[in-house]
Amino acid sequence: MLRIPFGCSAREKSEIASVQVHGSYAYFTHRGSRKKRNEDALLVFDRAVQECEGAIVSKTFAADLPFTLMVADGLGGHDFGARASRLAVEYMAAVRRNLIDEVAVAAALGSLNSQFLEISLKEAHSKPMGCTIAGVSIFHKCLLVFNAGDSAVYQLHDEVVTLTVSDRVGHGRLVRQCLGGTDVATPFAPHLRSIELEARTKLILCTDGILDFVSTTQMATTCRMPSSEIAGFLVGAARQAGSQDDLTLIAVEMIGRNKVGSI
Repeated sequence: MLRIPFGCSAREKSEIASVQVHGSYAYFTHRGSRKKRNEDALLVFDRAVQECEGAIVSKTFAADLPFTLMVADGLGGHDFGARASRLAVEYMAAVRRNLIDEVAVAAALGSLNSQFLEISLKEAHSKPMGCTIAGVSIFHKCLLVFNAGDSAVYQLHDEVVTLTVSDRVGHGRLVRQCLGGTDVATPFAPHLRSIELEARTKLILCTDGILDFVSTTQMATTCRMPSSEIAGFLVGAARQAGSQDDLTLIAVEMIGRNKVGSI
């Protein structure tokens, strides 16, 4: 069980929770054809998911702020990659109501990274536990994008805009940093980017099983699709292009916000 070492005041939470965002989302996560188990996981609001039986889940939502969406990809070849991604999304689900600003998100990710290091040192596996992450935390009029590694967040308008910074080294699949992934204390600096939450916002979050096999040109064709069709199109395109990796994505469209209790 991971520790939750910080929080925020009831007043701070109530001020943000008075705003509600509504829209639709779809998600998918499934074991790759060359894998024995799914080492990816995702977080949608309060739901941490590591398998959805090969089916795309699609729903509408009306969610109180703050909330967080995230994908995680356990390090390939490392012990307990599946465990790392699951712990990451479960932890962020547990602290989601505390993620009210950039400081809180950075503190949560730093704590999670430190606890991954502790687990790797305590259990002394052949390789340290770790995972890449990419997500968004939404509070009031702000959308905070965060990532470490090569999982990514994209925004769809009339074109595709990459909101995350890749930590890949060169053209390979090695990454400079991720959550955990080391048994030596090293500086951890997740990428954080704050942008204004527009009245209508459409996002795609995905791991490398999708992004390595789907071009931005293909992704751009989804700009006017509903979230459920986006998910189906991208999963199909990745498989058709030969992806054998775990496939994980969230497509979300936020179409408005209102004060709770307003008419």
